[in-house]
Amino acid sequence: MTKTFIMFRDGRRLRAAHAQLAILDGPIVLEGRRFHPAGGFTHWSHITDAKKRLVGFAVQSMEDANSSAEWRAWWDSFDNRTIDDFFEAFVFLTETVPVNWQDDCALLVGGSVYSDGAGDFVLAVPDENGRCFKRGEPTQFWTDIGFEVARCAVSSAE
Repeated sequence: MTKTFIMFRDGRRLRAAHAQLAILDGPIVLEGRRFHPAGGFTHWSHITDAKKRLVGFAVQSMEDANSSAEWRAWWDSFDNRTIDDFFEAFVFLTETVPVNWQDDCALLVGGSVYSDGAGDFVLAVPDENGRCFKRGEPTQFWTDIGFEVARCAVSSAE
């Protein structure tokens, strides 16, 4: 089982649920809707507030995550993401952007894009907080979650 943040559309915002998924490379089910793998991206690092609470994610520019026009329209429709540079985007999951936020430069790997085939997408970012990558390196990237975690049914599809 892999702890994972699942980000999905809620109006003009991305929201996130936290789930344990059996597999990340197969279909997932979110609130009864089936989503199939449709691309990948790099999750660069965590965005934390002044209290070191997780408030979002820094990700590679999502331009190449999926080549479809539906993907581009979906990605461009959110108010809580910013494109900082040609290679990086910030997704804030808090209601407002914290005044004192930082990118922890964790250089994590992996992120998945899933599609329902009808123009809606879901993003998955593995939760690596507490995982030891190399002996002697920090394992605690953030101390708490600083946004409202959505309560919804998420599972790996059978």
